[in-house]
Amino acid sequence: MEMQSRNISFRSIAHSKVMLAILFFFMIFFAYNVIGIIRKSSEVRKERIRAEENKIQLEQQKIELTNKLNDIETDAGAERVLREKFRIVKPEEGLVVIVDESPKQIDTEKPSGSARVKAFFKNLFR
Repeated sequence: MEMQSRNISFRSIAHSKVMLAILFFFMIFFAYNVIGIIRKSSEVRKERIRAEENKIQLEQQKIELTNKLNDIETDAGAERVLREKFRIVKPEEGLVVIVDESPKQIDTEKPSGSARVKAFFKNLFR
């Protein structure tokens, strides 16, 4: 009899509206956290893709720099770099520097009246 009364009280508690509300609250809580985990997973996936792209780009840059370094370590490469950066020539060679002289623009616009007055007083006290 005592066992039966415990069973009945447990069932009445387990099937009560309060327990149903508590279970509903936990279900909402877990659903909210699952949605948060899905969002974070999406962000992490995007970040991983960006990191992989960055890794590929850095590996390509490393290959290019290694090739340049290997080229510079040769005599011909070192000579070429010195000639380009420091304009060094061998004693029997000459160096030609081409300078692009573009005509300077002449200001043909005459100053306005107030600008001329300001310029007059400015030059007056020099």
